[in-house]
Amino acid sequence: MRRQATLHFSGGGADKKRYSFTYEPRVRLCLAGRGAIFRSMAHLGHATGYEVALISPDTEDLAATQHLSTQAPIHLTSFDKALDLSGLDQRTTFLTLLHDHDWEPHLLLKAVRTSAGFIGSLGSRCTHAMRCETLFGLGASKADISRLKGPIGLVGSLRDASVIAVSALAEINLTFPSQLAEVHIASSDGSEDRLAQTV
Repeated sequence: MRRQATLHFSGGGADKKRYSFTYEPRVRLCLAGRGAIFRSMAHLGHATGYEVALISPDTEDLAATQHLSTQAPIHLTSFDKALDLSGLDQRTTFLTLLHDHDWEPHLLLKAVRTSAGFIGSLGSRCTHAMRCETLFGLGASKADISRLKGPIGLVGSLRDASVIAVSALAEINLTFPSQLAEVHIASSDGSEDRLAQTV
């Protein structure tokens, strides 16, 4: 299980202050998809410094991107394959990047029942409305469905896979702006300053 960590140290010489830096785990980008957008998101996420995890029904896509993943890629073989998503935590983004939306419902139903910090999918607003209706029919609650972002990306109606990936990652960055959560400086008189809180 990934956890927040805090580093404490004291200044040397005339510096009598104590410093504490709190770090969050790296953002994990868990991608479930296939095709050009899936590959572009994997490459861009890796280049940006995210931990990348890959899930796909397409063996060619997995072969082309597995070197970018921090864990063994998962090959989906059926729509309702028993897939454990319990490891999705608050510093994890889960995205479905599929144009054949038959794969999505069971994946998203599991994802919304985790503590994942961002859950999103491709598609138009109309597609997203149908997606939510399908999930509701599968037993998802209104609270579950409200966690879904769709369509993902800060800019809509894009066609190029690389540009869609940039747009989606920009939205994700708004959710996870920094790995450095807090900086505290304690003086010898007992006073304490918090210099930054970016998450």
